[in-house]
Amino acid sequence: MSAARIPVVVLGDTARAIHHGCRQVMENLARGLTAIGCDITARHPGPGWRNDPTLVAAMKQARAIIINGEGTIHHDRPGGAEYMAAAEFARDHGVPVFLINCTWAANSPELSRRAAVFRRIYVRESFSQQELAAAGIVSTVVPDLTLATPAPPPATTRRGWWITDSAQTATTERLYRLTRQIPNAAFAPILASDWHATSPGRRAKRHFQRWLGRHFSPLAPARYVALAHALPDAATYLRAMTGVRAVLTGRFHAACFALVTGTPFLAVRANTTKLEALLQDAGLRSDRLLAESELTPSTVGARLDTVAWDTAEAAHLAAYVARAQTAIAAMFAHIAQEAR
Repeated sequence: MSAARIPVVVLGDTARAIHHGCRQVMENLARGLTAIGCDITARHPGPGWRNDPTLVAAMKQARAIIINGEGTIHHDRPGGAEYMAAAEFARDHGVPVFLINCTWAANSPELSRRAAVFRRIYVRESFSQQELAAAGIVSTVVPDLTLATPAPPPATTRRGWWITDSAQTATTERLYRLTRQIPNAAFAPILASDWHATSPGRRAKRHFQRWLGRHFSPLAPARYVALAHALPDAATYLRAMTGVRAVLTGRFHAACFALVTGTPFLAVRANTTKLEALLQDAGLRSDRLLAESELTPSTVGARLDTVAWDTAEAAHLAAYVARAQTAIAAMFAHIAQEAR
């Protein structure tokens, strides 16, 4: 007789985000949970979870709650407090909660102490693990779930450069201007052009913004231009990435996709140290990280010309991706074992 399926609830659901990385995380999360015998009975972005009675009922009946932390729990942002409250609610109803795929950065001692509510914590990089350890909280490093994505076949040749967008609007503006100033560079935002999962009003808004980006570039805001350059899904984005020589990105998930496809990259410092940690954990050169002040045509152009992996880095990144996939599989196995 086959084992009964395990009912689980997922918070931090980013499947509706117009962002290839967030969508790919959820695809890999759902696939991983299904493979270990779990059925997702409810899923929710997280904020406002108390106001959804169907979700609250599912949380009480679940054998486990999985919280996809991603880049939410830093600097005491409200989203982090929402996740803590959800975990405490679940604990009070006897349901174990697993915080996964998380960056933990610059949070208060109080929020860190509350993290003891989780049955297990899986952080994306070692800097988050160190911050939690300083507060007496044990966690396990399991790299970002995007790294569980199968690599597409490599392109026959690689040509030109990609410059992506950023989570920060001002940085996206600078990166888009660079695209117009550097020869053979193309703007390649990590945003998705497939908006079927959004509300009709928001979908109409996105279409109008994309129309403005297409017809009034470069006068339109860079975020509108980004929508005009968006590719439909992560699979298309990854296949296209295999055909470029290198990527300059302001996005953590674009850096992860570069590792999956073996594409050399430079990254812009973010509002947390997750990119610094990724480079260190993967055994890559720290000078792949650029400050905002270095986003000039001369500096970026020179750096792109010398961005190829050296022999040691090529070996390190292959080993890192392989370790990541092993660690992700082990994480799912541990969750299944403790939820049964």
